[in-house]
Amino acid sequence: MLIFLARIPQNTNKSNIINFLNPALKGGLFFKSGIIKSLKIMRYRDLDAAISPRHCLVRIEPDTVAQRVIGKLNRKIVNGKRVNVREFKTRDWRRDPRNKNKAASIHFQDRRVSERRQNELTELAVQSDQAFFIGDRSFHRTL
Repeated sequence: MLIFLARIPQNTNKSNIINFLNPALKGGLFFKSGIIKSLKIMRYRDLDAAISPRHCLVRIEPDTVAQRVIGKLNRKIVNGKRVNVREFKTRDWRRDPRNKNKAASIHFQDRRVSERRQNELTELAVQSDQAFFIGDRSFHRTL
């Protein structure tokens, strides 16, 4: 099951997320333990904003452990900020109300002036404990 961690702090890396999830992944006498299959830290591609929100997708197996992780860790603190933990649901184009090709949408007038969707999510290229810079200019920066 995919789990979505919304709006994680900027200074969070993969090891922080793993340390955050490990206590809830542990089994016990009556509970099965789980494992992390994959982990991706992503951010919105927004060159205008100074700080863009970051999110994390974690695949946890089995699903019962993933439900337990959601229940235990929702609204808990990671690096000084509360994080929402929920199940990640993919959007199906057949159930999308924004789909203009549906016969039912002909009767509704679209009153939106502009597109409200946010830019696409991109996975961060560098995931280490060191500082990194992402920008559209290609020149060297030093700390």
